[in-house]
Amino acid sequence: MPECRVALLIGDIYEVNLPEPFTRMADVFQYKECSDVEEEVLVSADDSLVLKIKAFSFSQAGEIVQKYMSDNTDSFVLANAESTEQQYSRVVRRLVREKRGLIVDPIINFKPHILVAGQTVFFEELVVAVANGSSCGAPQVIRFSSFYGESKGYTNRTASDVGYGFDMIKDLDMLAELVLDAEVLRSAISGYETFADAIDRFNQDLIGSGSKPITTVVP
Repeated sequence: MPECRVALLIGDIYEVNLPEPFTRMADVFQYKECSDVEEEVLVSADDSLVLKIKAFSFSQAGEIVQKYMSDNTDSFVLANAESTEQQYSRVVRRLVREKRGLIVDPIINFKPHILVAGQTVFFEELVVAVANGSSCGAPQVIRFSSFYGESKGYTNRTASDVGYGFDMIKDLDMLAELVLDAEVLRSAISGYETFADAIDRFNQDLIGSGSKPITTVVP
């Protein structure tokens, strides 16, 4: 039975009526849920293609970072000419590295074929860690962010440097269409080239809808 696994690292989405298959994930997207939420959907009865989609909860991420900073004050003295954003990025990078077993490994162990991630400083570090730490091949990484169309987010790293391969508008309805598209899921299992082709076909179906296309992140 073919199975495509999709991991969601997104938040700050406040929609009353969430499209399937996100109905149980609202609290995760709003940073209210403290545990991960997983759904399983039969996408194609013809070949029993199954979507396993999992929203990883980081509702306490901000609190974790702040506590980590306060507990390690001496280690995080501002360097010369270092901005607050640069300090925060440095702290998050160190936190993700030191707490890898709690923060990163659950995502890697899910073995996602597709990783859909926002572009906060925290999510950037997770994308870097997952893209570089997977032993069974890096997932297709889609940036799902208000930074759509821009080369950078909150940090000075480009989307390409972080590890995002595709850029998508922050629209859950469009994301639902994507993750329930059997051709897209099958292609993600096969690899980058077939996935990119499936994205092109998906974009063609969007013509006339007014939606912005999913684009390839340029290095």
